[in-house]
Amino acid sequence: MLPVNPPAERLGCENAVLSGRGERYFVPDFEGGLSIKSVMEGTAVWETGYRRFPLNEDCWLILNDRQRYTIYD
Repeated sequence: MLPVNPPAERLGCENAVLSGRGERYFVPDFEGGLSIKSVMEGTAVWETGYRRFPLNEDCWLILNDRQRYTIYD
């Protein structure tokens, strides 16, 4: 079973599921690991370089390892 919301020091070292909920969300210029992004309700936008990827409940996005991105709702 994959760990859900493991401690930050374990991220990037093992597979994990991250889950969160919020009214407002903003993370600027973050370098993440290989990941699948989705939203369960509402919308959120991921930006990578010059591209915008708005996601809702019907979409998902794969980001490469070390891909820098900004996320906001």
